[in-house]
Amino acid sequence: MAEKESRKMALMAIHPDFADGILFGNKTVEFRRKKPHANIETVLIYATAPIKKIVGFFEVEGIEGSHPEELWSRYWFCAGINKVDYDIYFGSSTKGFAIRVGEVHTFKKALNLKDIDPELSVPQSFYYVNESVLSSIKEKLNELV
Repeated sequence: MAEKESRKMALMAIHPDFADGILFGNKTVEFRRKKPHANIETVLIYATAPIKKIVGFFEVEGIEGSHPEELWSRYWFCAGINKVDYDIYFGSSTKGFAIRVGEVHTFKKALNLKDIDPELSVPQSFYYVNESVLSSIKEKLNELV
């Protein structure tokens, strides 16, 4: 049960421009080359350098896997990325994943990873948040949103 619970929330490293797009509602899909676990319900947004903080989170509306060209044809209008950069990101990948963004929550005060758990480090793409991290975040949520 604990393993299943820990997969309900993921911490994702997202470039600040794309993080802002999600937070402001201009970007309603996040693309990944690596398949996220199907049980993800919530994504914590870690804005990469120069911000280097968790700036908010979003509820996952759904996850689709397909060829990158198919994903682009479905989501180009809400992707928050131009085609050239999209193609560079996916390169020669034959499979990609679109995480559809649901309700978005912006933190009033961004969080350092170490404020949540001293053991946390910046994920390369994403990682699943364990129960102790989830509890720490829940304790802080009232003052953050």
